[in-house]
Parts: sequence; C-alpha cells; structure tokens
Amino acid sequence: MKIVVIGASGFVGKNLCDALIKNKQNDIVCLSKNGINETENLRSIIGTFEDQELINKLLYKADLVYHLVSGSIPSSSWDNPWIEIEGNLIPTLHLIESCAAHHVKKIVFVSSAGTVYGKSDQMLDENATTAPFSPYGIIKNTIENFLRFAFEKYQIHYDIFRVSNIYGEGQNIKKGLGIINIVLDKILNNEEIQIFGDGKNVKNYIYIQDVVYFLQDVVNRNLDDNQIYNLSSDQYASILDIIQLAEKISGAKARINFIESKKSDNQFIQLDHSKLMQTYPEFSFTSLEAGMRKTWEVLLESGK
Repeated sequence: MKIVVIGASGFVGKNLCDALIKNKQNDIVCLSKNGINETENLRSIIGTFEDQELINKLLYKADLVYHLVSGSIPSSSWDNPWIEIEGNLIPTLHLIESCAAHHVKKIVFVSSAGTVYGKSDQMLDENATTAPFSPYGIIKNTIENFLRFAFEKYQIHYDIFRVSNIYGEGQNIKKGLGIINIVLDKILNNEEIQIFGDGKNVKNYIYIQDVVYFLQDVVNRNLDDNQIYNLSSDQYASILDIIQLAEKISGAKARINFIESKKSDNQFIQLDHSKLMQTYPEFSFTSLEAGMRKTWEVLLESGK
C-alpha cells in the first residue's frame, strides 16, 4: 500500500511515521518543510502544502493520504483569519482535486475536537452540532465538510479524527501549543508558567502514542468506508490539576503567573468517545500520570 503523509515532521506526523514504517509492506512518502529520516520503506520529500505541483506528483498511485498539516493555531488566526483560508483551506481543496485525479481511496484528516464543536456544557458525540467560533475551528469544520463533498463527487472515502489535547515527548512548544509539555518544560528550567484565566478550565488530554495507535490502524482496516471519531481519552483535568501532577512528578515547585484568558480558547468541552471504544473495546488509554512521567523523563534526558 502506498501511503502519503502530509505534515510528516510535525508532532503527530513524526510519531505516526515511526509506527507506519514497522510494516515493511507500507510504501510511505512523507512531505514536510524540514524533512524526516528516511528508511528502506519511507521516502522524505521537503516542500510545502501550498506546492500543488509537488503534491500532485507525490500522489501518483497513492492509496491512502494522511492530512496532518496545519499552519496555524487557534490564537494565531484569531486576529488574522486569512491564515486559515490561504494556508489550510485552499491547499486542502487542491489536495482533494489531486486525490481525485490519482484515484486515492481514502483521506485521513486530523481535526480538532476542542474547536469544531464550539461552546457547550453537554457531553458531545460525533453527531453533535458543530458550531465553531474561532477561525481555526471554522476551517477545520469546513475541511470536514469538503471531505464529505469529495466522497459525494469523487467517491474518495475519509476518516476524520477529532482529536483532543495531545501531549507527550517530542512536542514542539514554541508555537504555544501543548500545555502539559509547556508546564513540564517551565518547571525543568525554573521558569514562570503563564496561566490564562483561573486555571480551572477542564479539558481532555491524550498521550501521543495513544493517538498514533488509532491513526496507524487505518491501514489495517477497510478503506472503503467513512468514519468520524472523537479521538479522546478518559483523562480530564484542569490546568491546576496538571500543574499539581507536574510538581509531584518533578519534585519541584511551579512558578505561576495568572493572566487574562484568551477569547480564542474554549474553556470547557466534554467528549463522548464511546464510538471509538466500540471499535477498539480492548484498548486501554495511557493514564495522565504515566504519560506525563514518560514525557518528563525524556525532557530530563535531553536536557531541554
């Protein structure tokens, strides 16, 4: 099976590729801005999502495409929504057209559970109304809808994973994403942790290797169907809970500074992942403490 991974050098992409290469029958082509290490069954191409001609070449004889790239975060596009349209939506439409031209069987898209549903105090399953209020979530939701269009027009199947807050070793915190990794990094370097709001907002957190487990298993399933999953764990915590757990793991005291909350941030969301669990009844999520300990140990080893 030929697999194309777009956004391969990102946090999810790198870990997904590490999992995919273990099956030597997978022929993997990865597109990223920085490149990743090649193996006997993985070819790394350096380029951008906006390069239509390059992506069209990569999709030749492809069976499955992972769409992992995102050139923005919720806060960055809050003041400049055009970032989402030019950097994410338009290239995705070109990707769909190229997939159709090359008869790609399925597109796997990593969406955002924390933004596509919008504000709600209800438990949300995959059939819940989507009402995103940030440009980031609006475009994620729009891409989901265009994948439905791609199926109706071109019969390209899709899997949409609405992922909650991912954390784990190797996450790049320079963009301002990944509160768990940020907290651990700040404690390690004895730096102040900025908390937006009162720190009591509760969210779902999922360990990177758990995310990869579900994404890579698409290869083992029937490509001739369409699925939408809330890819979330059974781990909920407030930011204050995370800091307390980080202090326990590190044995150090966190330095905290509370500042005004961001309008782009969804303060609360509760996700129903029962559909995922019906498909994978034997799966056991990594506990928040275990995942944070693994992340902390890697940080200590790397000295970062």
